[in-house]
Order: sequence, then C-alpha cells, then structure tokens
Amino acid sequence: KETSFELKMEKSANMENWSVEKVCSYLKDLGAKDVSLVIEEGVDGRALVGLTAEDLKELGIPMGARSKHLRVMRGEIDVESL
Repeated sequence: KETSFELKMEKSANMENWSVEKVCSYLKDLGAKDVSLVIEEGVDGRALVGLTAEDLKELGIPMGARSKHLRVMRGEIDVESL
C-alpha cells in the first residue's frame, strides 16, 4: 500500500507535467478569476509546484485559491476532489 508521502510525490510529479493552460484551468477551478499573469509569466506545472503563497499572491491569485493550492501541495486535499 502506498503511503501518503508516496501519493503526494506521485501527484506532484503529474502536476509538474502540466502545461500553462492546464495550470490556468486548475487555478480557475480553485477560484482564481484572472490568470493573465500566470500566462504572461509562463507558469507551467514545473513552476507551479515550487510557488510559495507570496508567489501566488504576486500572480494575482486570491487567498482562497492560494490556500487550496498549498493544501493540495501538502497532501491535505486531493486535486481531484476540487
């Protein structure tokens, strides 16, 4: 049986393969309305997994969406459950 750490690493690895468009779709699903800076900055999945709350704020991502993304990255909630 896989541990939660192994599952988290697998999800993170999958997220790293996301295109900029997929990242935008994901952030919109979390509640972000304007993802224009994400597009402008070319934030793909590889970049997304390393972003901090401050980075997300600078990209114009609202607090609720930032919180949900950080919880996904910590393995507290499942990206598929959003």
